[in-house]
Amino acid sequence: MWKKIIALLLLFALTIPGFRSHIFSLDFVDEEDNIVIGSYLNNGHKLYRDIYSQHQPAQFVAANVLQNLTHPDNILMTVKRHREFMILWSVLWVTLLTFRFGFPLYFVSLVYELTKIILLGNMFLAESFVVYPLLYLLSFIFIKPKTAKVIEEFFVLALIWFLALSLTPLWPLLFVITLYLFVINKSKLHFLLRFIMLGVLSFLLLYPKVDFLDYYHDVFWINTNFYIPLIPTFPRFANLAI
Repeated sequence: MWKKIIALLLLFALTIPGFRSHIFSLDFVDEEDNIVIGSYLNNGHKLYRDIYSQHQPAQFVAANVLQNLTHPDNILMTVKRHREFMILWSVLWVTLLTFRFGFPLYFVSLVYELTKIILLGNMFLAESFVVYPLLYLLSFIFIKPKTAKVIEEFFVLALIWFLALSLTPLWPLLFVITLYLFVINKSKLHFLLRFIMLGVLSFLLLYPKVDFLDYYHDVFWINTNFYIPLIPTFPRFANLAI
């Protein structure tokens, strides 16, 4: 245990000052969308009804909650609080992964943390949010699935819903993971009930900020009929067209 604590402290002592020194470096339009739309989800505004986006809702709502908790009073402080939250997010997940799955996951986290700024992983992006939860899911499946207790099964299913409501391209992988967990589960009825219950809870938590009647139109219909057909027309994707 002490070896893990010391290793974590060394990692955080090495990386956190670097992240803080780059807290205002670069910008990316999706992060700006998350922050700005998050600020609009007050005063009765609802995502997809009053505010258009083709992305999943989790990070917009997370930005809204963070801004309501921290009350940044200018643009610089708003960006700073969101980037600081991503540092905290990493600290919590690296600690959890290390204590749950041991040093193999510590070293995976170490490599990612040391390269994260290059990968824009320090930004308030859906892609940044999903890395560690997805790593936990895959580790749960391939390393220690048989030692899981009921509370961890709830946690894993909650992660699946969180990932699904964060990044649409993960849906095929999440479907395979969910199907696999269902097949290996001894009590399939309990698995389904837990999965459905957590899904309902997720939608209830998002409902005050999200209009799910327009959710399908913006996230699925618009993407399917406009964004995806346009991909082959971009020069860098032209060679991918079939």
